[in-house]
Amino acid sequence: MHLAGEAISLTPSEYNVLLVLAAQAGQAIDYVTLVKEGLDYAAESWEAKELIKRHIYTLRQKLERDPTSPQTIANVRAVGYRLAAASR
Repeated sequence: MHLAGEAISLTPSEYNVLLVLAAQAGQAIDYVTLVKEGLDYAAESWEAKELIKRHIYTLRQKLERDPTSPQTIANVRAVGYRLAAASR
């Protein structure tokens, strides 16, 4: 994958989670869906939230200009995460 002309290395799990987010960019995707579709794992909501946290953290480290103030992958409180829609 490339970001701003620079190669970025993603694990297969990170790539799959990013694909799920990108397929519905701009919309919040719940934790269970992210884990089910991105990691191919069935989990309860509380477990899914914990499972996906690390993947989102590492994606933010690789994709965000400032991972401490994410603009690309946003947390949607009590729901899941949202990938910012591309601006034209």
